[in-house]
Amino acid sequence: MFKIAFISVCFFITAQNYAVAASNTNSDTVTISSISLPEHSDKTLQFAAGELSKYFNLMTQREYPIKDSNGGADNSALLKIDKNLQHDGYNIFQDGSSVCITGGSSRGCLYGAYTLLQKLGCSFPLPGKDNEVIPTVEKIRWNSLPIQSEPAIKHRGLMLAISTYTDDILETIDFMAKNRFNFIIFHGGRVPDEFVPKLKETLEVRDMGFEWGGHFLPGYLPRNLFKEHPEYFRMENGKRTDALNMCPSSPEAAEIIAKNSPKDWANIRDISRFEMLHNWPDDLFDGGWCSCDKCKNLSFSDQSLKIVNEVAKRLPLKSETSMAHGSYHATLGCPTTIRPNHNVRLFFAPRERCYHHNITGCETNRRYYDFLRKQINWFPNDPEVMEYYNDCVLFRQLPMPLYSVIGDDVKLYRELGINRITSLTFQTYSEWAYGPNYYVLGKSLWRGQGDKDDIKEYLNAVYGPSAETMKEYFDLLFELCSTAMETCEYKGFADLRWPTLENFTVKHIAQLAPLVTDENLDKLQSLINAAFSGAKEPYRARIANQLILYKIARLDTSAIYNTMLTLYLDNKGVKSDAERLYIIAIARQAAENIDEAAAILLSAPAEFRGPTVFKNGGMIAERFGYKSILLPREKKYIQELQDPNLKNVVGQP
Repeated sequence: MFKIAFISVCFFITAQNYAVAASNTNSDTVTISSISLPEHSDKTLQFAAGELSKYFNLMTQREYPIKDSNGGADNSALLKIDKNLQHDGYNIFQDGSSVCITGGSSRGCLYGAYTLLQKLGCSFPLPGKDNEVIPTVEKIRWNSLPIQSEPAIKHRGLMLAISTYTDDILETIDFMAKNRFNFIIFHGGRVPDEFVPKLKETLEVRDMGFEWGGHFLPGYLPRNLFKEHPEYFRMENGKRTDALNMCPSSPEAAEIIAKNSPKDWANIRDISRFEMLHNWPDDLFDGGWCSCDKCKNLSFSDQSLKIVNEVAKRLPLKSETSMAHGSYHATLGCPTTIRPNHNVRLFFAPRERCYHHNITGCETNRRYYDFLRKQINWFPNDPEVMEYYNDCVLFRQLPMPLYSVIGDDVKLYRELGINRITSLTFQTYSEWAYGPNYYVLGKSLWRGQGDKDDIKEYLNAVYGPSAETMKEYFDLLFELCSTAMETCEYKGFADLRWPTLENFTVKHIAQLAPLVTDENLDKLQSLINAAFSGAKEPYRARIANQLILYKIARLDTSAIYNTMLTLYLDNKGVKSDAERLYIIAIARQAAENIDEAAAILLSAPAEFRGPTVFKNGGMIAERFGYKSILLPREKKYIQELQDPNLKNVVGQP
């Protein structure tokens, strides 16, 4: 942990939904020496008081006792509930010789406590104690206008893709509360019994909502039942098959799935705010559903919703727990026949949208936006959007600072009536590569839209005096990486981990070409080098970590460009040995870049690359798969060059 020199605190309000409260506006300075709680306070209110006491102590090296009090207390930070505020809302104001933090709930008080700490100079830009900024001051003094704030988006979350259940997960939950996220989704297998008690405690003291699940639904119908009961399984081309999803019209299949599912979540069922269970069907772009007489007239979305409804009716769900209908890939379209049960909610996941633009900013995104718009009335029960702002798998491990997109997305989703938004993230790797996105998302969800000062706050906290240079670097990095990964006019589900040849490919090549020149890449290199050379610790080490990511970005964006160019030239037709040699050269360069980026990933510190990056598996194994569209073409042109009878043959893909 590091500390910064405390000079002065300037109290200012930037968000639209911040307002000056109509409480006392005494201009006298209050010096806080204790924290006061109402009698019989719950866990979350006690935790809020403990957080104030802990951080006041870190700032001043003095003790701040927590006292029970139904009224006020001189020179105290007083926490209490005000039911006139929204559940998560809070009001901070001076009350005589004390500072009062009221919340619409205990969680609102907790958010108010963290806001008070932030106004006093603390910052929590990333998970982990070592990333916190704690000023050194002589005393805790408050002399400011009142602050009242309530969230624009009611439910604000992160979905954590879990490889291993380790304590970094608890650090993420802690970070989320400090940045006013109020629910987390675990996308992973069964939570180990030994991890459950500390998970429950971490969630409950923060009054954090919880969701759990993944693509598990077909797995709860054992394949060994197929021989005796093929009617439980889907039909394809007139025959039953045990591959992929079940038959949605089989009540017996729904019964078996409902019976087998709870074994994976029974040990977390009693978490106090278990809000949604995710049992999704298979991860399919198309097909995989049933064509039997009862199902053949149902769309994929209707079939998916039908089986989710039937399973949800049979599960031992608590009254506050819903089951998710995943709108994703093959089920993005709105159902037309099946209506959702009262305890089934929409979970919309626009995975292959374009992250170079906001959700209405290009042809592809408008298509996804329209999918969502049509479903909102069909699923009136609190529909949820799951974004991919921190998805190192989708982005082929490229750093993607999306602060210019996130705020606009939140505003557009809010205008559609979406009040529940989350984003997929991958344990520690995503914190390393997408730190700005974490911070800006939390700010935008609370406010209901973005603000250009959010990224400045983040960069000042993380990079100190190098913040301005790093802002210029991140702006250019966004253009480089988001252009490489854009899906603006591709048809279907475009995924730039494996570039494809379409009409848009030529335009895409032209857009990316000036960004992968040595001149442009050297400009980014010079910016991050300048930030690094002029920085002191702890900022210098953090910039060094970004240098690793820049090396990956430089290699991999060029690999994407050369892969697309290989596809284009191959399809265009090759008429000379020189052209054959050129294709071989750029295909090899792309493959070498992919391999070199993998080596850099493996050499990065384990605490940054996390559990999804390891030799011979995980994201490293996937990276080697990116070469699958390059090697056959290289081999073909090598063969043509070696066979004199093929010298003048036009190459075909």
